[in-house]
Amino acid sequence: DFRLKSPSCPRSQEFCREMALPSPLSAKVCIFDINETTLDLVGGLGPVCKSLVGRDGAYEEWFRQLILMAHVLTLTGSYKSFSELAPIALQQVEANTGLGGKKTELPLDAWAKMKNAIGKLTAHSDVAPGLDALKAQGWQLVAFSNSDLAGLKSQLQNA
Repeated sequence: DFRLKSPSCPRSQEFCREMALPSPLSAKVCIFDINETTLDLVGGLGPVCKSLVGRDGAYEEWFRQLILMAHVLTLTGSYKSFSELAPIALQQVEANTGLGGKKTELPLDAWAKMKNAIGKLTAHSDVAPGLDALKAQGWQLVAFSNSDLAGLKSQLQNA
């Protein structure tokens, strides 16, 4: 799991060098992910998932399911954004039973609560200084996400 650290971190420098795209102008480009790499999904969504599903590990289960569905659909040529898949993943977590064999019934406003929490996600504490330092060194920063454009714009404002 890569998290952008300060530019003095060798891992960050190595990652950005590997991701830099060559161009005729020799521009330096750093491509980075938004979900969890930049924004703190665990801190922002973990407690909400637990309160909705009623068990530890619900966030991790939800996010794994979301990533799995996104990968499968993308690889099969049926791309769907995280915004479309996230409520479905939450329903799948509801359908699963926990270790204790307890099945959960989500409240009707479950997805609205998750969506509200997603809109309030904040960046990891090291993101802003790291991105500022990269920009100061002449790097062009490119964010990518499986979120739709409106979701990405909202997420970037928080980063």
